[in-house]
Amino acid sequence: MTRRTPLATALVALFAVPAAPAALAQQAPATPAPAPASASETAPATLREITVQGSAIRDDFSPAGSQLSKLPAELRDVPQSVTIVNRAVMDSQGATSLADALRNVPGITIGGAEGGQIGTNINLNGFSARTDMYLDGFRDRGQYYRDTFALDQVEVIMGPSSMLFGRGSTGGIVNQVTKKPQMKAATEVTGSVTTNGLVRATADVNTPTGDTSAFRISAMAQDGKPSTRDEMTVQDFGIAPSWRFGIGTSTEITLSALLQHNEDMPDYGFPAINGHPVNVNRNTYYGFNNDRTRQDIASLSAGVTHKFSPNLRLRNQTSFNYVSTDARETAPNAVGSIDASGKFTALTTTNLPLSDLNRPDNLIALKWGGEWLTPEHGWPARLLVPHLYLWKSAKWV
Repeated sequence: MTRRTPLATALVALFAVPAAPAALAQQAPATPAPAPASASETAPATLREITVQGSAIRDDFSPAGSQLSKLPAELRDVPQSVTIVNRAVMDSQGATSLADALRNVPGITIGGAEGGQIGTNINLNGFSARTDMYLDGFRDRGQYYRDTFALDQVEVIMGPSSMLFGRGSTGGIVNQVTKKPQMKAATEVTGSVTTNGLVRATADVNTPTGDTSAFRISAMAQDGKPSTRDEMTVQDFGIAPSWRFGIGTSTEITLSALLQHNEDMPDYGFPAINGHPVNVNRNTYYGFNNDRTRQDIASLSAGVTHKFSPNLRLRNQTSFNYVSTDARETAPNAVGSIDASGKFTALTTTNLPLSDLNRPDNLIALKWGGEWLTPEHGWPARLLVPHLYLWKSAKWV
């Protein structure tokens, strides 16, 4: 048996330690070096193109915003109350007149031609808005009955607005936004018939005429009885063409027109006796059967808009308005008597039965249009109920 000396043992241990790792390295499998990445693997993956086609919801009651260039783009930045009635709301309610559309706006009252003021009579917060009607941002001066067939939406700004629109009333302004040509072809035709006998038809046609231009025309016609009163009739029609050039470019030109004719029968209701409407048949009409409100409206406008930058725009618009009114309207005033000097005294209360007031043999005079008539003159060909009365009664004359 061979015994190692301490010196030999130390030398063996010294040379054996570095050799062990080398032996283990030779036994372990070799790890391949990573290959250099190619250009196709380092670039991000690109998905295939997806095209989504769709259109805006037409029955959305939420308005897109105001079309008035004088107001901020966001309505929340306007320091006034702004209410917008868009086309979807008007269609869902069957609103055919501006007065019907404005019934959705709080703070508005609609007049009934009080004081002989014909046309659309609107009061904003108690103040008359007859001179605060606008069409596409420009004053609509005519006093006529406005239809909705050519409107896209109606905007109402409450409160004084003279800083934006010049002289006006305290109540606010009403802006009518007309339909504008678009680059998508569309056609819409509607028709309606009421139980009263009113027939109405509308048409709206939009067609592109080029890469950046389009033409649009709206039309309306209605005929029949607008209410349950027998004498009431309307015969209205209108057309609103518009042509738009440069859509989507820096310069846009818009030419538009509104041509409308109204032929309506006015109705001023019943007179009052003893503080209440006279108790007669509801179809009793206090006027002549050829009373009329005949109107012709022509509104022409041309607008040019040029965008210098996203924050700078120049806009010019020229407008021409023509409104012609031929009206003869008979309203029931009062029952009364005339003294020797010719002074008329209205009778507001009476103890006589109303049947005595309707007896033709008790009538000795009546007043039409400022002139007193007697049986010698002959009554009107179709006398329904007189304007002013003069009766054979000691209590009256």
